[in-house]
Amino acid sequence: MNEETAPPLHTWLHDTRGRTFSRAQKLILLIGVIVAFGVANASQRIFNSDAIRGFSASVLQHGSPTRGAVAAGVTIIAGTIVTMLLARRIRPDAGLFCAALGLLYFRFQGSSTRFALFTGGGRAAYLTLAIELAILSAVLLVAFALLYSAVRAGVLADDATTDGCTMEVEKFDQKLLCTLTVAVVTTAIMMILCQSDRPGQAIWSVFIASFAGTWCAFRFIPVVPSVWYWSGPLIAGIVGYLFTYARGYQDAEIGQPLGYLGALARAMPLDYASVGVAGSLIGYWGGRRHHRIKVEEAEAEAAAPSHEARRRQVPVMSHEFGPVGPFLCLSM
Repeated sequence: MNEETAPPLHTWLHDTRGRTFSRAQKLILLIGVIVAFGVANASQRIFNSDAIRGFSASVLQHGSPTRGAVAAGVTIIAGTIVTMLLARRIRPDAGLFCAALGLLYFRFQGSSTRFALFTGGGRAAYLTLAIELAILSAVLLVAFALLYSAVRAGVLADDATTDGCTMEVEKFDQKLLCTLTVAVVTTAIMMILCQSDRPGQAIWSVFIASFAGTWCAFRFIPVVPSVWYWSGPLIAGIVGYLFTYARGYQDAEIGQPLGYLGALARAMPLDYASVGVAGSLIGYWGGRRHHRIKVEEAEAEAAAPSHEARRRQVPVMSHEFGPVGPFLCLSM
């Protein structure tokens, strides 16, 4: 009987061996990010929140603070809903991933954090940045709540259905410990990597720190859902701005964050809300895949016969093979 084999192109696109997503799924996520950029562009035009290119990257400093905040909020909510329809079969929070990266549309129009400090009046700008990140965090939580409601209503498949990794629901204190761990690890890595406020270094520092923080936390405290992980970088950013406002404001007038957590204040709120959330989600998805592989290996090892069980089978084998049985057993 001849079995039909899939075309090579289909196999190449949908192969998931050794990777979290297939090439087709990555392509869908990329299209989702492009769509989110389009939503951000439309939001900016509708609410007339154009930024002065090359200067402040704060949405609260894009002309009217209200219009800037509304444009960013609409980008998150509308981008999540639109891209959810596109990437709903990949992960339940894939729409949030695309919408978060869509915020980079606003970020790329600005420059270093020092220009936000110049525009915001020095030390007072740190409070503005903390408030901005708190607003973006609240909107991201609303978007996640919409996705979670869709999962509970059966519109979206949950994580266990999409990736086959079933995890126990941990207690609330373990979830809080997970978020705290991500925030602490993110802070530690940011203090090493983010040595200047240049946009490229700040963006990549936040991404790597958020990914590594989530990866480390998942290895020791695997919990669900993803909100307990990507909340960590957001909390770290808010604490960094407030701490710098209290302790590292001395050179704020010349655009230099100082203090013990000054590295956290060198990144913009849009950095934490975009690549911070995206990097954390990537770490969460990768952690789930490795957790599933580890569980499968443990189950396979438990199902395999032990050395003692195989030794007990020796007399049976010698009896079945007759006089030559003992010699065959000794040679095994």
